[in-house]
Amino acid sequence: MVCAWTGAYSQGSGMHSTSQVHPGGHYGVYGSLLFNSGYLVTPRSSPTNNVYFTDGSAYSGASDGSHIDGYAEKAGNTAFTFPIGNGAKLRTAGISAPAAAANFKAAYWFENPNAATLPAGAPFPVSNLGTGVSAVSSLEYWDVDGASSVNLTLTWDAASNLSVLTSGTIANLVVVGYNTTTAKWESLGNAGGTTGALATTGTITANGVTPDNYAAFTFGTSAAATTPDLRPFTIMSNVTFSTAETVRPFTVRLRNMRTGTVASDLITVRLYKPTPGSVIALTGASAAEWTIT
Repeated sequence: MVCAWTGAYSQGSGMHSTSQVHPGGHYGVYGSLLFNSGYLVTPRSSPTNNVYFTDGSAYSGASDGSHIDGYAEKAGNTAFTFPIGNGAKLRTAGISAPAAAANFKAAYWFENPNAATLPAGAPFPVSNLGTGVSAVSSLEYWDVDGASSVNLTLTWDAASNLSVLTSGTIANLVVVGYNTTTAKWESLGNAGGTTGALATTGTITANGVTPDNYAAFTFGTSAAATTPDLRPFTIMSNVTFSTAETVRPFTVRLRNMRTGTVASDLITVRLYKPTPGSVIALTGASAAEWTIT
């Protein structure tokens, strides 16, 4: 069953079915909203047509199976965690109490920022990196709106794949925001701390963020790309080329290159022939990726 409201609705009991806020509509929460099963769906193209939590209202029971799929808004000067998600995935975003009463809105997308069409200002290319950011998540992002400075908390789960993004080091994890003026993802840090584990679930908080200064938020890393490991894959002991036509196969393996790293300079491997008449040849499927000079 899908229920639609075109005006304000006061919800003080449980939600047992999927409900939808249509463009031009508003779902007002004045008491306590209990998420039981199903979703509250709002138009992602219109942040103002949302589930509106009035000052002093609350909710409980948000889960992967029951949350706001789209935009939520809160009023007042208290801390708040938005019960937002995308499809069967709850991914909350939290704000600390603003200095004065203000309205904030938030929505979550489980999609590549490169492919984003919403909110305004999208897409947000993950290759556009600001100072101190070496990589940005290509899996998800949030839109959070608000004119006051707050501490912003984002959440992750196993699907966020943060172990790969950060090379397995949680200290490298930062919140990043996309600045449409510079068209770059900027590091907002992790001064508010992290909880949990990269491979499962957790939270990260960036302090002193004014959401309206950024069009989108996601996870980034400050880790520098690791140095390639060029140690020989096979050690050839007592090699002799004294006999004509002697062949000694070898493998050059480049390890520890970060996933998604784009090298602007060539990687050069120098191999020295034992005699001027010796020949170095490339074989295998990877031969086309190398150039011999």
